[in-house]
Amino acid sequence: MTAEKDDRTSKGTTTDETATRERIDALQAEIVGLRMELARTRIEQWAGRLDDLELQYHLGRMEADERLSAALADVRHRIAKARARAENRGEAAEEAVEAITSGVEHAFDDLRQAMVRARDAVTH
Repeated sequence: MTAEKDDRTSKGTTTDETATRERIDALQAEIVGLRMELARTRIEQWAGRLDDLELQYHLGRMEADERLSAALADVRHRIAKARARAENRGEAAEEAVEAITSGVEHAFDDLRQAMVRARDAVTH
């Protein structure tokens, strides 16, 4: 009977070991699956962040374009106004040159400031 008992015990141990090994293999496969799911989730998070940054960039760019367009239009208007004043024969030449120079320089300063604000809007 001892031989039979040893035989049953060894078969029981082998069966237990097999079941344990199968359970370990199943858990390891589950771990691999969870790691893959975690990786996919992280990739999706990064893709979402990129989408947000792209949207912020485009909105900032649109705002910058609006500001620069307004500033450019203002500079063009001031240059046209300066030309008209320069062509006006009733105004002294020296006064016209000073007024034109001052107006155009002021317009370009405004344009520079608008460009700085636009750059800041896009980069921040």
